[in-house]
Amino acid sequence: MKYFPLLIALLSPGTAAFSQTEVETLDRARLLITEKKYASAFDLLDTFDPGNSMPEPVLLKEEIVLKYFVTSIAHQIFTLLDIGKDEDILQYRGREGTSAAKMFAVNDILDSLILAYPTNYKLHKGLGEYYFEVHLKYGSDWIMEEDEVLARMEHHFKVATEHQVGDNISYYVLGYLKVRNGENREAIRFFQKSIALDSSYATAHYNAAFAFFQENDRENALKYAKQSFELYDDKVYKGDAARMIGFICLDSGDEVEALKYFELSLKIDPDNPYTLKALLELHVKSNNKTAEALILDELMKTGSEDADTYVSLTEIYHRYNREKDLHDFFDVQIKNHPDDQQLLGNLHFFSARLTYSSDAEKTKAHLLQAKACFAKVYDKDHNVFQVIDQALSDLK
Repeated sequence: MKYFPLLIALLSPGTAAFSQTEVETLDRARLLITEKKYASAFDLLDTFDPGNSMPEPVLLKEEIVLKYFVTSIAHQIFTLLDIGKDEDILQYRGREGTSAAKMFAVNDILDSLILAYPTNYKLHKGLGEYYFEVHLKYGSDWIMEEDEVLARMEHHFKVATEHQVGDNISYYVLGYLKVRNGENREAIRFFQKSIALDSSYATAHYNAAFAFFQENDRENALKYAKQSFELYDDKVYKGDAARMIGFICLDSGDEVEALKYFELSLKIDPDNPYTLKALLELHVKSNNKTAEALILDELMKTGSEDADTYVSLTEIYHRYNREKDLHDFFDVQIKNHPDDQQLLGNLHFFSARLTYSSDAEKTKAHLLQAKACFAKVYDKDHNVFQVIDQALSDLK
């Protein structure tokens, strides 16, 4: 009995010292992160916990590799770098240079820690965040099937939120997964929870607008879309939000307001093909030939090599029974670009689609011209030749 006080006296200082060391290490690592010394911060944590056996250091290491990597190999190996305070890590991504490689398989490490610390639900949140980043970066091209990644992502975020350790991203991702499954009402609930936790997160507003729009609730769709537009700084996202507002207005029958937001979207993000196509349809519908010609010229400058451009054009002009006008435009383009074989091939090929049901001889001539042009730019086994030959056969 007389030994117990001595043992307690010996153990207590050691435990306190260990805890203080972890706290100090984490604080020092966070300071290094603010100084943009990402490799040094990771190394400090790795020296303190080389076996990845402690939840807090591991979660901070995860934050470093996910947010501040220079290169990533399957999100299992990361390279890190210390950079200047006035620099951005994005300046270094995709550039040649030397950075320190770290083997850090987050999923395996966190799986092990969850077994060791089953009630530390922040580990589930961290694992959900990891799978979300993997999904965004790799999609279906990763070491695990995409459906499995999505299932694990959902499971870990659900566990985190059910135990009150989820944040706005946790709820946003659960909403995102519901939208993917067409469960828009459930998605809205999660997006609104995300917004309640952080009203400045523009993407939650944007996706809430999308979910409300899918549910034919135009009033709320417009409200959330406008909020996302105000919050976004990135020009592509801001332009996308303006375009969504335009489509919601268009669906509500307000073409004047739709035109205003489509034009605003194009001003923010010039040459965006989706915005150009939306504007073109409004001008074709209203028979505004001057504005229509300007948009057509822009589409040909930016999207003439993209088959989707021609598909969209033929669909728009078909909806308003103006196939002949588009055919005439293509004829002018053919005369103006006599040496661009790929462009000529596209123009003849899609001109054939426009005349297919009305003029067999003209269609045949366009198909043969398209085949001759494509033969100069594509290999003979390209599938476009099969499509052309089948169309020529059907004309006989």
